[in-house]
Amino acid sequence: MGLVADCERLSEGLLAQPVNAVSSLAYVAAGAALAVPAFRTASPRRAERLTFAVVAAADGLGSVLFHGGRFAGGQAVHDGALLATLLFLGTHDLAITRCWAQRRALTVYAAGTAAIVTLLLAWPGMTNVWAAVLAWGCLGAEVAVMRAGAPAVPSALALLACGAVLDLAGRTGGPLCQPDSLLQGHAAWHVLTAAALWEWGRHRLGARPPAVRANPAPPGRVSYAGGRDRKPGDVDLGLKDGALPEGISCVAGGGNAQVVTSASAETHAGNEGRRDVEDPVEGLSWR
Repeated sequence: MGLVADCERLSEGLLAQPVNAVSSLAYVAAGAALAVPAFRTASPRRAERLTFAVVAAADGLGSVLFHGGRFAGGQAVHDGALLATLLFLGTHDLAITRCWAQRRALTVYAAGTAAIVTLLLAWPGMTNVWAAVLAWGCLGAEVAVMRAGAPAVPSALALLACGAVLDLAGRTGGPLCQPDSLLQGHAAWHVLTAAALWEWGRHRLGARPPAVRANPAPPGRVSYAGGRDRKPGDVDLGLKDGALPEGISCVAGGGNAQVVTSASAETHAGNEGRRDVEDPVEGLSWR
């Protein structure tokens, strides 16, 4: 990555590329927009939302330092924040499809972030390669989580697509590149992708997580309210209008019915009507 590819002419002022640098603050705004509601309302995955808010804001800080061009280590912060953002997107979707509790998801993310730091220190010139690998991983994870039942976020996809088109067209040598203009394609990329991150976070990390079914259970093991083929010992999850009861993130099948709550993952044995925990989630009944 280099400033020369971002079209805007380098200045001799405080910021080398003022338009690209200032537009990077859109990521900070997106992080704040995600963090404030998390503090105000209870959410089963509040810690994840706050973590994502910090990562988005770090994206903005890294980009300001990078396009400012006057700060030592600016590119390292920029590259690390970019990779950390992509890693979060993929890890969160993986956690949903695997029915991980929030603590496990954040632990895996922390380990992955440590690996990213190691990679950047060992091979600082390979950022584009790592970014491509993580981007493809994010795409696969997003497809998997939608196949598991979570709704798509078309607004985020549309914002990302528009940002990509403007960024490519506004690169140095591109048809929209005007080095002295206040309208920069890369600045548009900053604003639109920041909005896409906010949209994704608002839907995926909201107060009511998307209802998904990971590793579908064999017929008769888990049933929803109004479901067919009810059998003795089935678990009634009270699923209504595509939303799981408050406090439940997802349901995984297999030998047992696994319910992920806001605090941790508990495995409840559906057979013989037994319950393995003493504090049932509201709206969840065991037959």
